[in-house]
Amino acid sequence: MPLRRSTVRGREFGDAIRALLRAADLTNRAAAELLGWQEAKVSELVNGKEGVTDVELAKLLGLLRTPPDEFDHLMALHHDTNVRDWLQPTKSGMTDRRAHCASTKRSRPASPAGR
Repeated sequence: MPLRRSTVRGREFGDAIRALLRAADLTNRAAAELLGWQEAKVSELVNGKEGVTDVELAKLLGLLRTPPDEFDHLMALHHDTNVRDWLQPTKSGMTDRRAHCASTKRSRPASPAGR
């Protein structure tokens, strides 16, 4: 089995799965049993690791009655859990930091003449 490293996106994904399990009042073991999985598969998801197909993830999200917007977000995030960067892109495609820098640059007053 390949070594899977922890990433920011993976942790965000895992935290969301954990919250959905909690909201559904299910343990990792209970969810795994309902889906016919090994408990380790759910545990890896909760720990932000890959290891399931889109269909398997959709089954889990369906079991957890995930709202459509959250479903779409988690499916997209699942594809990027192995990306090793700490800057998260926003809906515009820019990272939060880059968007902040761009907005700060636009709002900065013009420098006085001669400087």
